[in-house]
Amino acid sequence: MNYTTFSAEDFAANESFQDFFLHQQPDAVKFWTRWIEEHPEKLDEINAAKTLLERLSLGIQAEETQAALKDLKQEINHRREKGRVIKIRRRWYAAAAVAAAILALIVVLPLLRSPEPSWVVVETDYGQLREVYLPDSSFVTLNSNSKIRYQADWSKDQDREVWMEGEAFFDVRKNPKIGGAEFHVHAEEASVQVLGTSFNVYQRKEDIIVALATGKVSLNTSYAKHQMEPNDVIELHNGEVTQISQDVNLELYTSWRNRKLVLDNTSISKVIDMLEENMGLEVQIDNPAVLNRKLTATLPINEVDILLTALTEIYGLDIRKEENTIWIK
Repeated sequence: MNYTTFSAEDFAANESFQDFFLHQQPDAVKFWTRWIEEHPEKLDEINAAKTLLERLSLGIQAEETQAALKDLKQEINHRREKGRVIKIRRRWYAAAAVAAAILALIVVLPLLRSPEPSWVVVETDYGQLREVYLPDSSFVTLNSNSKIRYQADWSKDQDREVWMEGEAFFDVRKNPKIGGAEFHVHAEEASVQVLGTSFNVYQRKEDIIVALATGKVSLNTSYAKHQMEPNDVIELHNGEVTQISQDVNLELYTSWRNRKLVLDNTSISKVIDMLEENMGLEVQIDNPAVLNRKLTATLPINEVDILLTALTEIYGLDIRKEENTIWIK
């Protein structure tokens, strides 16, 4: 298909483009990331289409959004055949607001091509992992209960920037066709500056942990700047460095990408943090001394029952789980 002739409305109504932007389907993401790199002259239409899809999907159920987009596609074809008059056919389940939203967005579409940046926000639920291709083809894996946001339009004269909450692994592309040479990840009080490398960033509550897999990065805070080498791990609390470790087993920090939990003399306190942060569970402890006990094991990350069985058998703990609450005695 010759996408070079597409308008913003065409892109928004295209199922493959919807799979790329709305659903982050891996095949569609790879195709469109490469296509956009090869056709920078279509960035205005691409960004307008993204804004159109973003605004259309706000507050609308997924099935209603798809129905509305189908209407949009039919109206585009109708418009080409019959002229420029827009008549939105209403579906009984799509609600009047959906049809009105489509009509309004088509009418004001030229206004979307404004200098105001549009933002992309990607989030994960408890127990969910998600893979995301950024505009420069850098690759991000989001851990559970996490979020990233970035500007949809990256240009050569601006640094590539991503803001994050939770935990994410970044595989950054060097010398990108879209975006500036430098890449920055912002996590509360800290930022990680790279040219091309891979690393893990954990940011929850007052703690930040950066684990470097390949390349070199500069970890910057309001207090200091730290140059990191592969297998270095730096931990911060309230923006201040509390520990710097070298030659670390990075599986302890990145195994979640393969849906595994690698524990190496890890305290039960840390395990409980993971259950609460990633799985959305509430853990009640009757005996605080239990928190300092250590565990070494490799377990499936989403199989909570297996983990609880291991704790029961190793330490003889009395563990009970009901719905989203766990009691440990």
